[in-house]
Amino acid sequence: MVYLRNYSIRNNRLKKACITGMEIQGDGVITFRREEEDRYVFLGSIDSARDETRWGRLHFHMERQPEQIVILHVFASDYQEFLRRGVETSVNEFLLDPEALVQHKKAVFQGSGESRFTNQDDILLYDLRGRYLWLFWEVLGIGEGSICDMNVNLPGDNFMNTFPSVYRSEGSFFHRYLSIFSTIYNDFQMEIDHVAEKLDIDRTPVELLPVFASWLGVDVSGDFLSEQQLREFVKEIYKLNRIKGTKQVLERLTEIVLGEKATIVEKNIVNDSLAQSQDERESKLYGDTPYDVTMLVKKYVDEKKKSQLFFLVKQFMPVRCRLNIIYLMENGVLDSYCYLDVNAKVYEKGQALLDDHRNLGSYLVLK
Repeated sequence: MVYLRNYSIRNNRLKKACITGMEIQGDGVITFRREEEDRYVFLGSIDSARDETRWGRLHFHMERQPEQIVILHVFASDYQEFLRRGVETSVNEFLLDPEALVQHKKAVFQGSGESRFTNQDDILLYDLRGRYLWLFWEVLGIGEGSICDMNVNLPGDNFMNTFPSVYRSEGSFFHRYLSIFSTIYNDFQMEIDHVAEKLDIDRTPVELLPVFASWLGVDVSGDFLSEQQLREFVKEIYKLNRIKGTKQVLERLTEIVLGEKATIVEKNIVNDSLAQSQDERESKLYGDTPYDVTMLVKKYVDEKKKSQLFFLVKQFMPVRCRLNIIYLMENGVLDSYCYLDVNAKVYEKGQALLDDHRNLGSYLVLK
């Protein structure tokens, strides 16, 4: 088997490209602007480091509107310069120059024996030969769309060189027939080579994160966490499992979901003075058994977020624990684990003053 070389087109290449009517979003994703009519992408050369290179397979993922036409222009050459008005000019500098006219850039492709493909995203470039490869996408028709996951493979197929030389006719029916199976093999091989990325929490697709959480016995189904929260939570599941059933795990869970730690009050360790002065309302708040735990959240939380937090917290609650979550309104918190009613307010002692700044005393009330 011949070793497969893969050239990926990601942000590093796209940042140097000449792009009109499109935007770069994500890692190697080009999106079409809805309102633009003229949309072009000119890429710099891909260098194979070997003259007379026979290029293989080009594949990418494309989304477009039914009425849109996406045309790919490709040519290869062993030289990086061409004659323009009698002057030797760098192909890269000319194609990536935003001031150069598009029709003049198209003429470079046409004069270099380009291959053109319309609305295709999996292409064999067996007819192209040269050390350097240039690509140019042209989008016709308004509307949104995108191009991503762009890759060029060399030599394009692994199976051809396993046959006797009499069968190795480039571009023949037999060659193209084998390319079908070689393409399937190469796709599998690329997936195997990138397995490590699938297990990297920072880079894996978000769809896999609930699967990783389930491996550690935690259910995060329901899309109740944002992508950033979910990645942060999955990273910490192992550590959270080790402290499951503790005050620390409840504090960390509220910090991940709500952005701040909750105040945890355990009935079995509440101070004696509070226990002795406990009335009916305090009993309702903090419970009346050693297994009661109260979680005080000092911010407004909507009903959806409340149910999401409880769904997650109950998977880490202590055994036999009776958890009561209290969501406090803004400015409704006092010391010693007390809270005020919704319409209550604490007034600070102040002084009354007249217009001429005369002090009327601390306890004077004007009626």
